[in-house]
Amino acid sequence: PMPSVRRVGFSCIIQVPEEKCWYWWNDKRWIQDSDNKIQELAKTITDDIKKQATVMSKQSCSTAEEIEQRDKLQKAMYSWSERSTMGTTIAAMIKLASSTPSIIVAKDKFDKHNDLLNCKNGVVDLRTGKLLPHDRNLLLSQLCPVDFDPNAKSADWNNVISTVTTN
Repeated sequence: PMPSVRRVGFSCIIQVPEEKCWYWWNDKRWIQDSDNKIQELAKTITDDIKKQATVMSKQSCSTAEEIEQRDKLQKAMYSWSERSTMGTTIAAMIKLASSTPSIIVAKDKFDKHNDLLNCKNGVVDLRTGKLLPHDRNLLLSQLCPVDFDPNAKSADWNNVISTVTTN
């Protein structure tokens, strides 16, 4: 079976070593894991292993030897899933995961795009005014608490522009 650290959904969680904490992706931005989502993700491993063992039990085998091997592996997977629920195992799994290079991100890598504004409905490219989809790879952790509306009008803004551009 695959090592536990590889089973957890790490595409949605990263480790920031300088802060000694985890960040999770909420489909709009990276947020510090103050709710201990990393532990919840680690706990899902048990369910995944049990599901895999159940699927394995439905695999057809041609020989008695294959049936015996399948049943032995299935029993081992159920046993492993039970051991994976122990607090010490979960803590060890999380500690091991925190040293996985593909999920470690330095704090200074966040919010590096001065030409992007992260809004509730997407990321605005301030150079073009185009609304882009949220993208975890941009490493944005800040969020403007409004939807971007390219057709929005503001009398105050228009007055400021008129004042500073009038001779």
